[in-house]
Amino acid sequence: MVQNDRSISRLKSRLYYFRRQFLLAILLLSITMVVSCAQNETWKEEILLSASHVNQKSVVENSNIPISHPVRELRTSKSNSPSEIESLRTTKTPIPSILGTAYDASLDLHAGPIPLPIKIIIPILDVDAPILGVGLTEDNNMDAPKGLYGDPNWSSTFWYRGSAVPGDIGTVTMAGHVNGPGGEPETFARIRKLKPGDLIIIKVENTETAFYYVVDEVKKYSLLELIEPEISTRIFGGSIGTEGNRLTDGLSHLTLITCTGNYADGEFDHRIVVFSTLRD
Repeated sequence: MVQNDRSISRLKSRLYYFRRQFLLAILLLSITMVVSCAQNETWKEEILLSASHVNQKSVVENSNIPISHPVRELRTSKSNSPSEIESLRTTKTPIPSILGTAYDASLDLHAGPIPLPIKIIIPILDVDAPILGVGLTEDNNMDAPKGLYGDPNWSSTFWYRGSAVPGDIGTVTMAGHVNGPGGEPETFARIRKLKPGDLIIIKVENTETAFYYVVDEVKKYSLLELIEPEISTRIFGGSIGTEGNRLTDGLSHLTLITCTGNYADGEFDHRIVVFSTLRD
């Protein structure tokens, strides 16, 4: 009985051994097949890549058309024409205007005043005033808004929208009141005291952006002199109402203008004009 038990035990041991060997053989075969497939795919990829390089080299060597390498690929639809694609390549990001995003350059000159995010500073006169964008009155004169007593228009400065933008090449024209409704002095009451070399600053509010103009000359003109083409062109950069500025010396000029002289029939008979040029 003991001998039979030993025979059975040896048989089980041999069966276990053969089963283990069989499983190991299957595992080794599987690993070999996986490695072989991977090597085969790598080999195919290398062949395709090599063929691609050969074809590209052949095209370059057998063609007179140069191959360019764009810095950045543009995403375009199939409907884009060559001119549209070229426009996309050359389009630059617009530079923000100092007049603010709400300012509309196409606004009619006969529209009312517009608040702007810029102000004028004249250190020697202690002037620090907001600037409004203005157009023309019904009789085609530069607007200078007034109002009731205490209206902020009296202490504001007015940039003529038909003139150059501050800082740009051309003539920037600004006006201001010499006094208020009660005769009290206002923003431009003392600009007649400016002298060559004095500083006028146009500053963009809440930023470090500022343009520094240096006074060249201070002149007094009668109302008749103001309509002379040479004087009018110097003050406004061209004929008033043309929405263009014709000075072509490549510089940025700033002209300040206010009333002076004798007051009769609701009007002063002269104007003080300050001419200045943007400092380099």
